[in-house]
Amino acid sequence: MKIKLHQITVKDVFNGYKDHGDDNGVVGYGSKLDIRPPYQRNFVYDLNQAKSVMNTVLNNFPLNVMYWVINGPNSYEILDGQQRTLSVMQFLDHKFSITWNGQTMCVDSLPDDLYDRVINYKFMIYYCKANRCMVS
Repeated sequence: MKIKLHQITVKDVFNGYKDHGDDNGVVGYGSKLDIRPPYQRNFVYDLNQAKSVMNTVLNNFPLNVMYWVINGPNSYEILDGQQRTLSVMQFLDHKFSITWNGQTMCVDSLPDDLYDRVINYKFMIYYCKANRCMVS
């Protein structure tokens, strides 16, 4: 059996992104993805860790594989990868800026090529259901 790795763009995950506050959840992926399900801890990365995630994305280096649980048709939740996902989502939501080639930039001031690199970056996702990864 072979486990299938899914590639989902940052743009797709950011679609419908809403942070409703610490106790009210975070959603994305067209509101189909529960980014912070109740059993997950709140966002704990500090600013330097979040910026490191963005540096990884901007350099097109791979982030660790993430795991999403399938809850039903078009319904997912993040099992592993919340901190990395939220780092990218918060950057796109204007929560922090980054330094790139000596310049401090927010998402709106990224040159088009860098913005495209971020928005088209592909998260590597394994889907899981019933406590096991989907195969095939």
